[in-house]
Amino acid sequence: MPWITYGAIKKLENILHKNMRVFEYGSGGSTRFFAERASEVYSVEHYHSWYLKVKEELAEFSNLHLSWKPGVQLSGSFERAVLDEAKDGIDYHEYVNSILEFPASHFDLILIDGRARNACIQNAIGKLKPGGFLVLDNSNRRSYTPSLNLLEPWFYECTLGPSHGSKKFTQTSIYKKPDHGL
Repeated sequence: MPWITYGAIKKLENILHKNMRVFEYGSGGSTRFFAERASEVYSVEHYHSWYLKVKEELAEFSNLHLSWKPGVQLSGSFERAVLDEAKDGIDYHEYVNSILEFPASHFDLILIDGRARNACIQNAIGKLKPGGFLVLDNSNRRSYTPSLNLLEPWFYECTLGPSHGSKKFTQTSIYKKPDHGL
């Protein structure tokens, strides 16, 4: 089960269908959820032991393409570094840019629930089909405001509440890219 709000899970159950291509930043329960419902799932993970666990547990899914893109401890030049909002001193350049290998408007749905989410949002916009969905977990965090401002003309729905694996309430937002593009 995805570790997003239960309301968002319910909405995704209604959105997803077998012809969809999905990309996700951060793998886990959502990876299985998508692999069971979509034709192709591309998932990128930064944490190696978690990547190995997910890879082993979901080995039966031939439609799943899981990749590990670790962050690198910063040293020296910060010019091209992609930092997490938590300012952990790790460069997530490869992780964030892994979506750039795909053509424009390639994905029907993109979930962002991992590291360096502002940069992930910015890279995801052009890779999402018109009419596609961008899902952002913990969308109530103020640090995401600059990137969320880019999505102002998009229709969106926020779900607030508990999520699987957490006792805290959180917010998951589902944005729909305008059909006329952006």
